[in-house]
Amino acid sequence: MKTTRSDVVWSLTADNQSHRVEVTERPDGLFEVRCYRWHREVVPDHGEVCEPYWADCTQGKTLTDQREVAIRAAKAELQLLGAG
Repeated sequence: MKTTRSDVVWSLTADNQSHRVEVTERPDGLFEVRCYRWHREVVPDHGEVCEPYWADCTQGKTLTDQREVAIRAAKAELQLLGAG
């Protein structure tokens, strides 16, 4: 069944919880790798100004028509971020 949005089909979070990678299947059938880092906004002498969240830190598009290739690319990206 094709959808109009991308569905996460695989994800991995770094052991130190600093980064996460996801493989999504796009409506066109291609698999895309996205990278995220755990982000906290703290203002000196004030504290946190918002709830922590996963911020997109994807450097470029990684697209493939094979799920296994996308998963290998995601694992490699997590290692490049120094979190894998």
